[in-house]
Amino acid sequence: KANMAVTEPRSILITGASGFMGFHVARALGEADLPYRALVRPTSEVAALRALDAELCTGDVTDRASLVRALDGCGAVIHLAGAADIADPAINQQVNVDGTVNVAAACREAGVERVVFYSTNCAVRQLRDAYGRTKREAEQALEAFQGDLDIRTFRPAMIYGEGSVEFTTFVNTV
Repeated sequence: KANMAVTEPRSILITGASGFMGFHVARALGEADLPYRALVRPTSEVAALRALDAELCTGDVTDRASLVRALDGCGAVIHLAGAADIADPAINQQVNVDGTVNVAAACREAGVERVVFYSTNCAVRQLRDAYGRTKREAEQALEAFQGDLDIRTFRPAMIYGEGSVEFTTFVNTV
């Protein structure tokens, strides 16, 4: 048998790591023994991520340079960051569209080829709020990067579980 070099898996960057979904993705990656890096804003609550022994990287999807730094040594990004439950259309635009474009552009610049983008089924509804509209715009903007990046978009209907606002509301309603 030929000697084959074993290469360590490259880290996966999680944007939105301090959010509900981000924490659960970080925990799952850690349990699977996959290296990951958690992108957190300076104002993010990070105690739960620290408890996971996550590698924290300070940055913001609205700051492309911080994304390029965070992506150094990464092989993929799971892009969860988003402005959800925020009525201000300008913030939705800045985070959901411009931030997603920044993630894709930073991936291209850093040589990261794989992007998993969590959108929403609101993006394809007939009637869309600012969140759904900007998530759809983000999906369309990512099309320009398809030749350079392997992009997978997921449109979950609702994400909830123990610890989420939706789960608590659901339990209380029942």
